Amino acid sequence: MVVISIEFVARRYHATPWGAHVNEGQIEWPPCPWRILRALIAVGYNKLGWSDGLPTTAKTLFEKLSQSAPAYSLPATWTETHTRHYMPVRDGKAEKKAKVFDAYLRFHEPNSELLVRFDVQLDSDERTALQQLVEALAYLGRAESWVEASLLSDREAKEQNETQEWCLPATDSTNDRTQLLSPVEADQYHEWREAAVATAGDRAERDAVRAAESKSKKASSATIKKARNKAAAQYPADLFTALQTDNSSWQSAGWPRPPGSHWVDYERPQPAAFSIATSFQANPNSLTSTDTLLLAIDGEGKQGNVRPLMKRALPLMELLHAEAVRQTDKLDLGYLPEITGTTADGRPLTGSHNHAHWLPISLFGRGQIDHVLVYAPGKFSEYAIQAVSNIRWAYAKGIKRLSVNLVGEGTLPELINSLPAQHQHAFPHYGGQVFESVTPMVLRKYLSRGKKSVEGQIREELLERGFSEPESIEVWSDQRMVERSLKGHVLQRKKGKPQPRFARSWAATIRFATPQEVAPLSLGYASHFGLGMFRSI
Repeated sequence: MVVISIEFVARRYHATPWGAHVNEGQIEWPPCPWRILRALIAVGYNKLGWSDGLPTTAKTLFEKLSQSAPAYSLPATWTETHTRHYMPVRDGKAEKKAKVFDAYLRFHEPNSELLVRFDVQLDSDERTALQQLVEALAYLGRAESWVEASLLSDREAKEQNETQEWCLPATDSTNDRTQLLSPVEADQYHEWREAAVATAGDRAERDAVRAAESKSKKASSATIKKARNKAAAQYPADLFTALQTDNSSWQSAGWPRPPGSHWVDYERPQPAAFSIATSFQANPNSLTSTDTLLLAIDGEGKQGNVRPLMKRALPLMELLHAEAVRQTDKLDLGYLPEITGTTADGRPLTGSHNHAHWLPISLFGRGQIDHVLVYAPGKFSEYAIQAVSNIRWAYAKGIKRLSVNLVGEGTLPELINSLPAQHQHAFPHYGGQVFESVTPMVLRKYLSRGKKSVEGQIREELLERGFSEPESIEVWSDQRMVERSLKGHVLQRKKGKPQPRFARSWAATIRFATPQEVAPLSLGYASHFGLGMFRSI
């Protein structure tokens, strides 16, 4: 047997299935045999100098690899996700923007490895040629799917064959299937080509005779031979040539798929996280260095720009948090305090704000929520990241369907520095000395004098969250809040959740004597769900 190991170094796999448009958001998984063999052939021409002369072993190597459908050993866990962007398209003198989907698999484990097993026997020259091709492979699928590949030794292949679970062609009893494009055997291709060339040649000969008769002439043998040769030329000479046929060639001929290919049904693979129940108890040792996740919110409408207003931040943030908790239960990921914000027995965490804050962002400056910052000072575990990345859809008042996609993860400074300059300035959570309200703040305690005044409660919570003693706190007037569109926000959580002491909001400007660390600043009631947000100015 021959086993190829393919590691996705960026933990992503981008590939559109045969017969699907890229904007359908479908993902071909596992990679079809036709794609794998064509990728290896491309490596030969682009990196191993085949353009100057084809190695004698190349043709026999690929004919052997096409003898039977391969088996796959897949990474344990992955998530289907996508991003959307707008590509400028020229229409005469005008420039339009076309929405483009980029669907891909995100692997949750580092060093995610795909094994592809071909049950064939290669001689030493063929094996050497295959090893050179595999080791020079840089990506599989679209160019974003970076890979490092290797050919396993006979001993390693035997060990993997005995220990791994393999995704195989479907049997009659398999209910859940997926179709993968595969090459036919070389002998089958030869038989098919002979019959196809004969049929096409007879058709071309009849057309040549009719064309001559319409001019009251007789078709010469040279004319007939030329017509038959032209008809035969559209069929690649052998399977190896068929594997190299450009898509435009067979599509212009009106064929439904490339010559020399056929569909093979495989068992539809499922990630282990969905099919295997696990019992996992989160602990501090499982936490990553990631404290920030960035979600993109894409709305309805032709341009996808119908999104909820910042005034409805609280219900949307609550919804996303509830969906993350639901994903935690669905995937049976165990107790994740950074997501739930509770103890193992369901009581709210006290004396700490280390769990996730769901904070709305309007990077595009339209007063709409286009991104959500999920920030946990106490860091996220891999399981928590998986739960958040599994959120696909949400809704808001008047909007039935919002697309939600994880588009960034890391530390907060890393994430901010990765943004374009204009968005860094628009980012509502950037360190500095002076901060002003972005969303209205609701007090946690009853309003009174001294420490229970608006200034007193702000000062108390700043110290509680680890900020310095503020130099001054200026509470805004209602008129200023109206001018900054900070009136009319939803100020109460849904029924059954803790409610504010009284549903009135404030806003303020906070000044510190020294710059504060880069960290989100949100204060007051529902500060974990988008209320009481501040940004530096």
